[in-house]
Amino acid sequence: SGNGGLGVINFKLENQSWKFLIPEKVKLSEEKVLVNRFGIMNLQVTKGNPLEIYLDDLYFNQLNRTERFDKEMASEGIRNLETYQDCELRPRQNYGYSDTQNAKGASKGEMGGLIWRWDHSFGPSHYATKIENLTLDNALYARGKIRFSRGATDSGFYLGFFNRSLAENYKNLAGFLGIAIEGPSRVGHFFNLMAASTNGMGQRPSVGPVIIPRSDAKDFEFRYDPKAGKTGTVTIRLGGQVTSYPLSATVRADTTYFDRFGILPFRPDGQSVEVYLDDLYFTDGLK
Repeated sequence: SGNGGLGVINFKLENQSWKFLIPEKVKLSEEKVLVNRFGIMNLQVTKGNPLEIYLDDLYFNQLNRTERFDKEMASEGIRNLETYQDCELRPRQNYGYSDTQNAKGASKGEMGGLIWRWDHSFGPSHYATKIENLTLDNALYARGKIRFSRGATDSGFYLGFFNRSLAENYKNLAGFLGIAIEGPSRVGHFFNLMAASTNGMGQRPSVGPVIIPRSDAKDFEFRYDPKAGKTGTVTIRLGGQVTSYPLSATVRADTTYFDRFGILPFRPDGQSVEVYLDDLYFTDGLK
């Protein structure tokens, strides 16, 4: 009932105290969340440094008692003492052909899987189809279906046209035109333009469609018209979200040629996404 009914949290550690006012935009009182446990949860992230911690003399008001832990507390333990082999370890990539139908394509079988951001100690990685050498003078087009199953904080990947030798540069993506699926974390994952010239000079807007992990499969479309506007225009559609971007003059003047179409991990190091793509169509020429 504090903070005008929005709620207030008081926190004390040793002799230090803090007060947190719940902002109006959170509106916890309207969420009607049922809280039915008090205890510990682990941070939901793969591979990190462990924390060792102990707690005692716990008092929590709804039970009106103090836990002294002179014996095990009558409580739940959900997978808190398990041992198992973790097969999803950073930065061990596991993407390519998959005998599944997560993206809801016309038939079983699709492209995708677990994609980690690039770790230079493991070398370059991609999954792509060879194409004829294309340049920014060519009209480029791609469409398909995508299912974004999971996306951790600080994760992402690229999908598009690229030059294999240039794209193996660890520090800066080069020789690429396509879609970037990545943050910042405050947004989640944009589904927007990424363009990178031979020397790594890039263009990535800070606006665009947003793709939500665990959402339904969506249709997408990428369209580059070199004759639209002064420097060429890229139009990206994700479901019903459509955004157009004029290509920067610096990128448009580049002589990069593309000899692959497919997936590249985002760079540099970070977390992973699980994503699937199907019914892919890609070509030079607008369709």
